Amino acid sequence: MQGCAVSKILWEILGNIVAYYLVIYVIPLLGGLVMLFWVKQKENLWRGVIAGLMCFTCLLVVSSILASHYDEVSKIPVPVAYEEIKVPAETAVGLPAATLKNLISRYGDNLSAIVYVKDNIIAYRIDGGIPTATTAQQVMPTGGLYLQSVAAVKNFRAISAGPVGVSTLIAVNYFKGRIR
Repeated sequence: MQGCAVSKILWEILGNIVAYYLVIYVIPLLGGLVMLFWVKQKENLWRGVIAGLMCFTCLLVVSSILASHYDEVSKIPVPVAYEEIKVPAETAVGLPAATLKNLISRYGDNLSAIVYVKDNIIAYRIDGGIPTATTAQQVMPTGGLYLQSVAAVKNFRAISAGPVGVSTLIAVNYFKGRIR
């Protein structure tokens, strides 16, 4: 699951960057060149150059306006921290307060996380309540869950729900931005 999530994010980054530069630079340039050659065939060269430059400028302004209102590149989640946490069977634990304080001070409400369960079942709650092995939602080993808001990240609590007395190791990836 971890590999799939990473490859999905990488493809989104690549696709959005290509689309962004295509709208900003390539389309106006092609529009200007088409206008240049079309007018060149109809009239003289200088009129073609002037018409091509005017077309390029107009398309550049329009595409810049569109890109400023629809900036997908800034919405891509960026990994900012990683840690492994041991979740005991006896007591529910949340994500480390020092880490959360540091990340929330830097990214504010623009913080999310993915929690991967490494070696045992966990039971969790994201409403701030105390989970128990029998009354909370469970995630199996090698499974994961998305915490898509700062409230969910802050209020996440987990307890090991596997064999009695056995703790569980979880890995947490923190992101600047929302995970989709």
